[in-house]
Amino acid sequence: NYHLFPTLFTDDAVFIEEPIDHLEGRPAIEEWNERYPETCVWSTHYATTPLIEVDGDVATGRWQALLLSEQRVEGEEVMLWATGVYVEEYRRVDGEWLFSRIHARGKWMTSFDGGFGDSLDLPL
Repeated sequence: NYHLFPTLFTDDAVFIEEPIDHLEGRPAIEEWNERYPETCVWSTHYATTPLIEVDGDVATGRWQALLLSEQRVEGEEVMLWATGVYVEEYRRVDGEWLFSRIHARGKWMTSFDGGFGDSLDLPL
């Protein structure tokens, strides 16, 4: 149901997928979403440890993310692991909570075949 993704955003939303994309407005998000299957075979995002603050009709959120996906890279389909952080802003519009801003920032990415090995550079 990836085609429903843009409907989760306000008309003036900002979607940043660092360092790849910076989209402004729902039409730009819709256009990006239509092209998404060209590079992504499938993707699952596990968002965990939410920190959400609500103030009336606006809210902010911060999530840790674990992503598993199969991407098209240089003509090959590659299985990938990735982690990152979502920093989000939400707005209630006509009684429905929507994203007004998402800033997705990756921490690391590696292939399933390559494993974690040297890809992890996490402070202990």
